[in-house]
Amino acid sequence: MFFRDQHQSSLWPKGLVAVALAASLMASVDVLFGERLGVAFGQHPYRTDGDLVRGGILLVCLAIYVMRVFATLFVFYRRVMYWREALLIANLMPWFLVCIAYYGGRQTGPIGLLEAIGLAIYLLGSYLNSAGEYARHKWKLAPANAGRLYTSGLFTAIRHVNYTGDILLFSGLALVAHQFGLLVIPLGMAFFFLFVLIPLKERYLSGKYGREFEAYAARTKMLIPKVL
Repeated sequence: MFFRDQHQSSLWPKGLVAVALAASLMASVDVLFGERLGVAFGQHPYRTDGDLVRGGILLVCLAIYVMRVFATLFVFYRRVMYWREALLIANLMPWFLVCIAYYGGRQTGPIGLLEAIGLAIYLLGSYLNSAGEYARHKWKLAPANAGRLYTSGLFTAIRHVNYTGDILLFSGLALVAHQFGLLVIPLGMAFFFLFVLIPLKERYLSGKYGREFEAYAARTKMLIPKVL
């Protein structure tokens, strides 16, 4: 479905995802600060006027996430991206970002310990995702590693570090927004990863790397070291 051993630029599908995320980030700016800046086309019911510091932190976090996805799409992401994959991402992820901006931007209370914990979780998730992808990308560039499975660094303990990172960073964003209801986003991601993406990806990896992947899978967990 998504994972095939084909390496193409896929610029149009990737471009669709990039445009959708960029548009969602612009919409988040309007949601969080449009009322204060008095920009765009008058009053909108979706604009917020909550705590300014919280809004600023959320916007920076969302911007970092979008830039990281851009790097993944155009630098780290080597396999072909199919239109059905691009359409799924482009129709889901932007709404997640805008919802976080909207519900977090409505909070008028000052930030506190919960938000600090959420920010730490967000940073941890971002680090796992970015550092893992970068290390694997750099390793794959070496000619001696062509056709080999990367199992070092952050991938020593778990097989899908990037998925763990996404779950953590969106959980952190929900806490920064002070909206426990937004935890449905990372919970939905975890369900999708566990029951859809990971089985598809591991079937592909098993077919490509054979016993090397099977041995790797036998000594590691999918998402949480020594647990899951």
